[in-house]
Amino acid sequence: MVGTRFLSKLLGDLGLYYKDYEVITELSPSYGLHVYRKMRLNDPIIGGIMFHIETVLRRVEFVLKGSVPSFVKDCLTETFFKKILGDLTSVLVYGFYCGEKIWKAENYVKLIDIEPRHQTTIDDIYDTYVTQCPDLGSCVDIPKAKLLWFYIMSDARYPYGISLLRSVYKPYFMKIAVEASEANSVDRDLAGLPTLTAPEGFNFAAADPDYPGYDPSIKDTLEWAINVVTSIRKDNQQGVVLPYGWELKLLRAEGTSSKANADTMIKRYNTEICIGLLEAFMSAGLGPSMQSSETELHLQTFLTACDSISRIFAEAINEQVLTQLCEYNGVECDCWIEPVPLTNYNLKDLASYVARLVSQEVIHPTKVLEDSLLKIANLPIEDLTDEK
Repeated sequence: MVGTRFLSKLLGDLGLYYKDYEVITELSPSYGLHVYRKMRLNDPIIGGIMFHIETVLRRVEFVLKGSVPSFVKDCLTETFFKKILGDLTSVLVYGFYCGEKIWKAENYVKLIDIEPRHQTTIDDIYDTYVTQCPDLGSCVDIPKAKLLWFYIMSDARYPYGISLLRSVYKPYFMKIAVEASEANSVDRDLAGLPTLTAPEGFNFAAADPDYPGYDPSIKDTLEWAINVVTSIRKDNQQGVVLPYGWELKLLRAEGTSSKANADTMIKRYNTEICIGLLEAFMSAGLGPSMQSSETELHLQTFLTACDSISRIFAEAINEQVLTQLCEYNGVECDCWIEPVPLTNYNLKDLASYVARLVSQEVIHPTKVLEDSLLKIANLPIEDLTDEK
């Protein structure tokens, strides 16, 4: 009996309530997704690195392999991938991607687009559907069968995934706090701290209603003095008129300023953000190379990480898009897509190498070779098929 109750409880209570999974409250979905968006758009370090990563991923090309039906070629064109690749890269910022497949029935069922359902509007993710709650309009449940949904990194199949920005939130939070404190200190250093000295014999205690010698006029005068020192600002309306006996001064810090310390702290947090974000990306892409017991980021290793991310894109499309496309058209799916590996070519070395091969008659110049070299150099390829 005890064993049965334990088994029932075990089966019923296992699993995480997803929104309680995140240990930092402000990063819990869906509010935390807005925090990631703010980090991506507002911080120059994060924005610059993410822009570089996304730009490289947009260069990835996908090729169809296997026995490819004509309707698949018509749908999964180079133009189609260029249209959706920018949307797919948002998985790095938010931890997961969610896009709705748009179909059109003509001579065959055709995939015309995968429209993004922005991550900040996704309120809940369940086994068979997600709930989208846009700023305008009511919430809707979208079946997962209609979606392209995947993540890059996760823990215990956490459906929201893990954002690359998750590991740099702490230095980001500390940096903006230091920047705000620095702005206040600079304002005070430049403008000075206003102080107002009362005339001799002014009885501050008489402003307290519980004081035996309470004087309402003293209370009003003290409130006036407080209002003067707290409302002084340097602008075109600057100026204070004081009655006789009151003296106004602006105190300024002497000696070393705290600005140098603030600069050092901000630089340290920027470094932590940069290193943390790059390490998170490299970890998602098979890891960085090791040299002399120190982690070094090489361009080719960076491109390898991008290749790993692009393979995750391809796997998601193969499983959730290509299989469904073939099923809708009543054929067995015997094809798939693969990303073309990104490579860092040294054009000068490549030109010398090809020139040597040609001069030694190892290879002969052909249109295919010419087009391949132009493609590597990112130069336009002239199409002569229609010329006569």
